[in-house]
Amino acid sequence: MRQRSITFYGNFGTRNFGNEWTLHAIVLNLLERMPHARLQCLCTTPEDTSKRHGMPAFRSHAQYPAWLDGEKWTQGRCGKVVRKLLFRMLVEICHWAKGVRIMSRSDMLIVPGTQVVSDYLTGPWSWPS
Repeated sequence: MRQRSITFYGNFGTRNFGNEWTLHAIVLNLLERMPHARLQCLCTTPEDTSKRHGMPAFRSHAQYPAWLDGEKWTQGRCGKVVRKLLFRMLVEICHWAKGVRIMSRSDMLIVPGTQVVSDYLTGPWSWPS
């Protein structure tokens, strides 16, 4: 049997005890059944998740360089448009490509109950109803 690659997706690394223990429980149960599985995680804070759970972790959202949010970009409408169209979109596209590459190498995606994909508690702008 070949080694399976499993990716977890969720709000991990933010020190939310519920999310961290949910991930911990599913990792322990999964490794009990599939001890040779290769685990990885797409999460909010990959540095903490990797250290805490001992698996490779990758950021689930794009991280913009500090120079991109500098004051020189906030002056005038043209600067904002250039920043959003040229730089932010490029960073997002590159990040999405990296995420697709990570997922294409995975056999399974597990979203362990962190309400990442639920929409019944919030309105269209992610505000509580």
